[in-house]
Amino acid sequence: KPAPAAPAQHDPSSSLPPPPMPPNSTLAQPGDVVAVTGATGFLASHVIAELLQQGFKVRGTVRRLNDSEKVDPLRRLFPQLELYEADLMDDGSFEECFRGCRFVVHTACPFDLSVAPANA
Repeated sequence: KPAPAAPAQHDPSSSLPPPPMPPNSTLAQPGDVVAVTGATGFLASHVIAELLQQGFKVRGTVRRLNDSEKVDPLRRLFPQLELYEADLMDDGSFEECFRGCRFVVHTACPFDLSVAPANA
Protein backbone atom coordinates (compact mmCIF):
# COMPACT_ATOMS: atom_id res chain seq x y z
CA LYS A 1 0.00 0.00 0.00
CA PRO A 2 1.55 3.36 -1.00
CA ALA A 3 2.36 5.93 1.68
CA PRO A 4 -0.03 8.92 1.87
CA ALA A 5 1.11 11.91 -0.13
CA ALA A 6 2.64 14.84 1.72
CA PRO A 7 0.51 18.00 1.80
CA ALA A 8 1.07 20.11 -1.29
CA GLN A 9 3.07 23.30 -0.84
CA HIS A 10 1.82 26.45 -2.55
CA ASP A 11 3.97 27.65 -5.43
CA PRO A 12 4.00 31.50 -5.22
CA SER A 13 4.60 31.71 -8.99
CA SER A 14 1.41 29.78 -9.66
CA SER A 15 -1.66 31.63 -10.89
CA LEU A 16 -3.82 29.42 -8.67
CA PRO A 17 -4.89 30.70 -5.25
CA PRO A 18 -3.20 29.22 -2.18
CA PRO A 19 -4.99 26.36 -0.43
CA PRO A 20 -7.55 27.37 2.21
CA MET A 21 -6.34 27.93 5.75
CA PRO A 22 -7.04 25.10 8.17
CA PRO A 23 -9.98 25.76 10.53
CA ASN A 24 -7.69 26.03 13.57
CA SER A 25 -5.47 28.66 11.94
CA THR A 26 -4.04 31.34 14.21
CA LEU A 27 -4.16 33.90 11.41
CA ALA A 28 -7.37 35.43 12.77
CA GLN A 29 -8.46 35.53 16.38
CA PRO A 30 -11.78 36.50 17.96
CA GLY A 31 -11.51 40.13 19.01
CA ASP A 32 -9.50 41.14 15.92
CA VAL A 33 -10.90 44.21 14.17
CA VAL A 34 -12.24 43.56 10.66
CA ALA A 35 -13.54 46.19 8.23
CA VAL A 36 -16.25 45.26 5.72
CA THR A 37 -16.77 47.66 2.82
CA GLY A 38 -20.23 48.13 1.34
CA ALA A 39 -21.94 47.17 4.60
CA THR A 40 -25.45 47.79 3.24
CA GLY A 41 -25.03 45.16 0.53
CA PHE A 42 -26.47 41.65 0.51
CA LEU A 43 -23.11 39.86 0.63
CA ALA A 44 -21.70 42.23 3.26
CA SER A 45 -24.64 41.64 5.60
CA HIS A 46 -23.90 37.92 5.61
CA VAL A 47 -20.16 38.50 6.08
CA ILE A 48 -20.86 40.88 8.98
CA ALA A 49 -23.22 38.41 10.65
CA GLU A 50 -20.67 35.61 10.42
CA LEU A 51 -17.78 37.76 11.67
CA LEU A 52 -19.79 39.01 14.65
CA GLN A 53 -20.92 35.47 15.45
CA GLN A 54 -17.27 34.36 15.41
CA GLY A 55 -16.37 37.07 17.93
CA PHE A 56 -14.70 39.66 15.71
CA LYS A 57 -15.08 43.39 16.21
CA VAL A 58 -16.55 44.63 12.93
CA ARG A 59 -16.52 48.02 11.24
CA GLY A 60 -18.66 48.62 8.18
CA THR A 61 -18.51 51.31 5.53
CA VAL A 62 -21.52 52.97 3.94
CA ARG A 63 -21.70 55.73 1.34
CA ARG A 64 -23.83 58.01 3.53
CA LEU A 65 -24.40 57.61 7.26
CA ASN A 66 -27.49 59.82 6.99
CA ASP A 67 -29.21 57.42 4.54
CA SER A 68 -31.57 56.07 7.21
CA GLU A 69 -33.38 53.77 4.77
CA LYS A 70 -30.18 51.73 4.37
CA VAL A 71 -28.34 52.41 7.64
CA ASP A 72 -31.15 51.97 10.20
CA PRO A 73 -31.76 48.28 9.36
CA LEU A 74 -28.03 47.63 9.80
CA ARG A 75 -28.03 49.33 13.19
CA ARG A 76 -31.06 47.25 14.27
CA LEU A 77 -29.62 43.95 13.03
CA PHE A 78 -26.09 44.54 14.29
CA PRO A 79 -26.04 47.01 17.21
CA GLN A 80 -22.37 46.24 17.89
CA LEU A 81 -21.34 47.11 14.29
CA GLU A 82 -19.35 50.35 14.00
CA LEU A 83 -20.33 52.30 10.89
CA TYR A 84 -18.11 54.69 8.94
CA GLU A 85 -18.91 56.87 5.96
CA ALA A 86 -16.67 56.10 2.97
CA ASP A 87 -16.99 56.25 -0.79
CA LEU A 88 -14.91 54.20 -3.24
CA MET A 89 -14.63 57.22 -5.51
CA ASP A 90 -13.25 59.48 -2.74
CA ASP A 91 -9.51 59.03 -2.15
CA GLY A 92 -8.66 58.57 1.49
CA SER A 93 -12.22 58.14 2.70
CA PHE A 94 -11.50 54.64 4.07
CA GLU A 95 -8.46 55.61 6.15
CA GLU A 96 -10.33 56.26 9.40
CA CYS A 97 -12.26 52.99 9.19
CA PHE A 98 -9.22 50.89 8.26
CA ARG A 99 -6.96 52.37 10.94
CA GLY A 100 -6.26 49.60 13.46
CA CYS A 101 -7.95 46.86 11.44
CA ARG A 102 -6.27 43.50 11.11
CA PHE A 103 -8.31 42.52 8.03
CA VAL A 104 -10.49 44.12 5.35
CA VAL A 105 -13.26 42.27 3.53
CA HIS A 106 -13.94 44.26 0.36
CA THR A 107 -17.51 43.77 -0.84
CA ALA A 108 -18.29 47.32 -2.02
CA CYS A 109 -18.80 47.94 -5.71
CA PRO A 110 -19.22 51.36 -7.34
CA PHE A 111 -22.25 50.52 -9.46
CA ASP A 112 -24.40 53.43 -10.52
CA LEU A 113 -27.79 51.93 -11.26
CA SER A 114 -29.49 55.15 -12.33
CA VAL A 115 -30.82 55.29 -15.87
CA ALA A 116 -30.60 58.42 -17.99
CA PRO A 117 -33.74 59.40 -19.91
CA ALA A 118 -33.67 58.24 -23.55
CA ASN A 119 -34.10 61.79 -24.89
CA ALA A 120 -31.36 63.36 -22.75
